[in-house]
Amino acid sequence: MRNWEFWPAWLTNIPVVGFWLFQAVKTGHLFFFSTVNPGAMNGGLLGNSKMKILDAIPDRYIPKSGLFKANAERPMMIRAFMRNNGMDFPVILKPDIGERGLLVQRIRNWAELDIYLNKAGFDVILQEYVDYALEVTILCYTIPGTDEKGITSVCEKEFLHIEGDGRRTILQLIRGHERGRLYEHLLKASWQDDWSGVPGKGETVYLQPIGNHCKGTKFINANHRIDQQLVDTFTGILDQMEGFHYGRFDLRCASWESLRAGKDFRILEFNGVNSEPAHVYDPGYPIVRKYRDFYRQWALMARIHRAQATQGIRPMKLRDAIRQGKRYFQYLQAVKSI
Repeated sequence: MRNWEFWPAWLTNIPVVGFWLFQAVKTGHLFFFSTVNPGAMNGGLLGNSKMKILDAIPDRYIPKSGLFKANAERPMMIRAFMRNNGMDFPVILKPDIGERGLLVQRIRNWAELDIYLNKAGFDVILQEYVDYALEVTILCYTIPGTDEKGITSVCEKEFLHIEGDGRRTILQLIRGHERGRLYEHLLKASWQDDWSGVPGKGETVYLQPIGNHCKGTKFINANHRIDQQLVDTFTGILDQMEGFHYGRFDLRCASWESLRAGKDFRILEFNGVNSEPAHVYDPGYPIVRKYRDFYRQWALMARIHRAQATQGIRPMKLRDAIRQGKRYFQYLQAVKSI
């Protein structure tokens, strides 16, 4: 209750809905944001294929990734894909359409892969596991028809972990950890067989390999890392993505120095207008500044919309929004039920 980062999303997003509606009145279009990224359905708000968006990114920046339809041949096709691309475990499996780390899982062997596939009656992406030290998000934009471009958010992720003391079990350490105890129910499935293990003194145990806030990852404000070199690197990538002007790169890199130099990193995902400036979830970030940054986010998307409107690009219509939303939430309900 003392930290707003753990408040329900429906509660914290009430002002954000207000920012959207305010810009909708100013632009005269409820779905003005849909013109921001013409390369994605509804600008990338919901229901988009992650693989289709990955395909818009130059190959040298992404891990080896493959899309596999839900059919009887899928296990055999995945084995052939891994063999042909020289891939070994661990790998990442995730739904092609999803949000907030939904069913993203690190797979350690063939048995885990088969268990996942047997449950997954939907299209999945198999992705090479990127073992770089840092996981980072970078939210950037370009204004069409101008030279204006920039980065509005940089966030470093700290994976949920505990440190052994040579006395307490993993379960005891989790329950004594400020963040870990809040996620015990999520950790149970993967750690309950090792609950009684006792890590050595000073031994670090990473509890969750997936860098999502809803899975316990700590988000750290890294906006002080923004400089012209970083801006040039990532707006340069955005410029190469046809039909995209705004979004967040989720990536892993070897170091901040290599990232600014544009090397030793891989982009895991790109999110469009549904991107949040992840740095605001830093536990020490004041809530007033959070909403200031969200307001600026929506104002920026409205500016991109106006630039797109001068080129004849129009927002999606209400009937299309209803159809897309209905289809997406039906899909989401089915996926979450497994």
